[in-house]
Amino acid sequence: MKISVAMATYNGMRFIEKQLDSIREQFLLPDEVIICDDCSTDGTADFINEYIERYSLFGWKLFRNSENLGFKRNFLLALSKTQGDIVFLCDQDDLWQRDKTEKMSRIMEQNSGIFALSSSFTFINENDTEINKSGEALNHGLINIKNAKSSLISVPLRVAMHSNISPGCTAVVRKELINLFCEKSDSVLPHDWEINIVAAAKQGLYFLNQSLSFYRIHSSNALGLDSAAKDRIGIGEEKLSAAVALCRYYDYSHLCSMQKKRLFALKNKKPFEILSLIFTSREYARYYSFKERVGDFVFTLR
Repeated sequence: MKISVAMATYNGMRFIEKQLDSIREQFLLPDEVIICDDCSTDGTADFINEYIERYSLFGWKLFRNSENLGFKRNFLLALSKTQGDIVFLCDQDDLWQRDKTEKMSRIMEQNSGIFALSSSFTFINENDTEINKSGEALNHGLINIKNAKSSLISVPLRVAMHSNISPGCTAVVRKELINLFCEKSDSVLPHDWEINIVAAAKQGLYFLNQSLSFYRIHSSNALGLDSAAKDRIGIGEEKLSAAVALCRYYDYSHLCSMQKKRLFALKNKKPFEILSLIFTSREYARYYSFKERVGDFVFTLR
């Protein structure tokens, strides 16, 4: 399979060379690396261009935007320019382990039903020092699946809708799904979460429980892992946005309707609306645990 890498950059001079090195030093080299720079003002684009020339990197292409598109639209542009059978998503400030493309490409080649595959990752700080973080569930607590018995795990839609299962920089996606995303996305959701949701709807979202990337935590992360505590309403708004995004691809109108009713009940403190969902909505029971549904009801009573 032809392998592509898609990277969006903006004022990334501080860490960009290490990331480029980690791609160039892969055991299995990508066939193309597409980089879209979003009008950097710190010399990032000039450095990337010089880096490509210095190492004579055939297949590496830099595109400079004529206007600032913002992170989501810039990443969509980079994805749209890829030609590979599978596409690795790449940030400008992380690091890849040298066997990442080799291991993940092999899995994609052996499993045609996988549309998007994410690996686990290791946190590092600004000085490349590992940070010890752990979660109660898979992938630092990002995946709510317990007692997984395999290193390659199928992730159902109900889990993917709850929250993003992994940072985009850990993912590889089939071009078929990339094309669909570029056609349908309105760039409201983070691109990686939207891609994972659509893959899960096709029963093709998988997680490899092995760390193959170093995810950098620093003050200038464009998105990063959102560690800020969100209230129930804020999370409800995110889940409604995810349902609406999914409806752009497939008919999940019942899911959208349930999310709208739930959010209305939470915002307006309507306990009987929640009770109605509990007793009448299959989607409510499918996408929310018993504990979450009881929590919604208690929340509306406060």
